[in-house]
Amino acid sequence: MRQSNQRGAASIFIVIFTMLLIITVGTAFIRNMLQGQSQAASDDLSRSALDSAYAGVEDAKRVLAEYYGQKCDTQAGAASVRCTMLIGVLKGAVDAAGWTNDCTLIPKTVLQQTGTADGIAVRAADGSGADLDQAYTCLKIQMETMEYRGTLTTDNSSIVKLQSRAGDPKMVRFEWHMIRSGQTLNVDDGTVQPYRLPQKWPDHRPAVVKAQLLQFKGGFTLAEFDADSTRNASLFLLPAATGVNPLSLSMDTRRSGVSGAAQNVRCVQAAVDYACSVDIALPDIGDPSQARTAYLKLNQFYVAGATNFRVMMLDAAGRTMPFTDVQSTGRANELFRRVRSYVDVGVSSVPSPESAVDVTKSLCKEFTVTDTQAILPNPSDGCPALPQ
Repeated sequence: MRQSNQRGAASIFIVIFTMLLIITVGTAFIRNMLQGQSQAASDDLSRSALDSAYAGVEDAKRVLAEYYGQKCDTQAGAASVRCTMLIGVLKGAVDAAGWTNDCTLIPKTVLQQTGTADGIAVRAADGSGADLDQAYTCLKIQMETMEYRGTLTTDNSSIVKLQSRAGDPKMVRFEWHMIRSGQTLNVDDGTVQPYRLPQKWPDHRPAVVKAQLLQFKGGFTLAEFDADSTRNASLFLLPAATGVNPLSLSMDTRRSGVSGAAQNVRCVQAAVDYACSVDIALPDIGDPSQARTAYLKLNQFYVAGATNFRVMMLDAAGRTMPFTDVQSTGRANELFRRVRSYVDVGVSSVPSPESAVDVTKSLCKEFTVTDTQAILPNPSDGCPALPQ
């Protein structure tokens, strides 16, 4: 009879290590699943908190719309009972920087919204949304802020109204292009004139910005507006290693037919906020007793992404002059998000045209190319009939 001394130790070790491997993989899978679920919940709460903050901003817009709609900013409108309350809330109870002190005074007093110590609850129109415990906890309005921040995108313009209760600005400080962490700034050396565009716009180079001033006092004719550079002038701002500061709108040489109209603006790598900064002097026009209406229209070129910018108005002594601002803090459960919005007051609601021709259907254009300068007296009607 044959006897075997094998005890099965190898099989036991194989089973043990296999089970440990399965447990490790299973534990890792469960951990990743729980982390993903937690991240998804955090993202949902973050978006909900941001929505709550935006709800506070919309309430602030309602207050500002009523303030200006009731003409509380004029001497005649300020005498009404409602304007007295609005002026007291927006301008009376403010801190040294001009922000309203009480976080819940505006929604509770002006909008008659009920709230608790945790804030003003945010709900959908059907009353849903209570499960996320959404609310905006703090709403502050600053009627006068010292800067205007915005974003430029391709094929769209941004219009900033240059108006201050402190008087007419004498200069505009324009800054653009925030440098991301680890990014190296790429600018033109600013020595070759006239400037020639590269075949491909270099990476990490700020956008070329067109800054157009549109201003008038009292009445004006279109011919006067088109011919006078103090009323309508543009500067093309080229990011460079060196530049002239300040710039004058008289440098707009397009009407004289001179090429190379781009103006060098110094951009630096070590900038704290914006890499490129330039001051533009604003010319005086018309009767000094009349109020000036002025707009700064901004467009970017050669960069596909968005460009952050900041505009500040300066007086004759170089001191900053105020704009208008709103700030709101939103909450969802225990997660808080804060947003800061700039509200354009007095800017026309009609969008600025971005092109000379705007059609809803097809547009046909016929071109004739010749080797002479003769002008055809009767161009042919070569466009096909378009379906209605």
